[in-house]
This record gives sequence, C-alpha cells and structure tokens, in this order.
Amino acid sequence: VYDESRPLIRALRKTWFSSNKIYIITGGLGGFGLELTEWLVERGARNLILCSRSGIRTGYQLKKITYLETFFEAKISISKLNITNENECEKLINQCTLPIGGIFHLAAILQDSLFENLTIEQFNQVVDIKYNGIKNLDKYTRIYSQKIL
Repeated sequence: VYDESRPLIRALRKTWFSSNKIYIITGGLGGFGLELTEWLVERGARNLILCSRSGIRTGYQLKKITYLETFFEAKISISKLNITNENECEKLINQCTLPIGGIFHLAAILQDSLFENLTIEQFNQVVDIKYNGIKNLDKYTRIYSQKIL
C-alpha cells in the first residue's frame, strides 16, 4: 500500500540462515520437522542435525533428505540420541562441529486422549520429551555456550 510520497506498510526483511552454522531439529523426521528442514535449507542453512529416536523409517523421509542434500548441497545428519537423557543430550551438543545457529525443539510423543483419560505413565511419557528435552538442551547449550554464536 502506498500513498503518493512513501510506502504505508514496510516490507518484511527476508529470513536467511547461515551456511556456516549448524541447526538442530528435534523431532526432525516428523512431518513438521521435514517441512521446517526444507524451509531452512531453502533459506541458506546447509548443516543440520535431525534428531529422531527411531531414525529414518519411510521412503518419504529418505526422499526428502536426499533431495535437499542433492539439490542444495546440504549436509544433513540423523541423530538417534535421546535428548531426555542428559548424557545423550550432552553428546548431541558436543558433536556439533560448527557454531549452533539454532535449535528447534519439535520432538513430541502423541497420546491422543482426553486429559482425564490419561494414565500417569502416558502423561509422564508425553511430558518427558518436552520438559526434560528442553531442560537438557538448555543446560548443555549453556555449558558449551562457546558453540553457540
């Protein structure tokens, strides 16, 4: 929208990611994780770690990763480390060979049920990945903060 002398609405700056940093996506092989991976790569990210305790399980996951590696020359690593485990989360942060440009915590366990119908075990399983996952990521990125620029 413009008036005669100046734009009335400023254009948003384009989002861009560094090719010299590494981006970690927990839950990276899920539907949203793969779409986020593609979005990051299309905007300059070239080094990514996709965390998934189950690893690649479908042809679609393999095809998407192969496409991004082939056409964008992205380096995509798959990590099966469990971020709810402190030692494994620390290992994940330590294996980063480049400064960490960002962490996207998408890991989740779906237990579709009404809250009142969840057992304690189901509730703990669902909450564990979010709470302990982010707690450990926060702890080890602070300890190894020199890896984050």
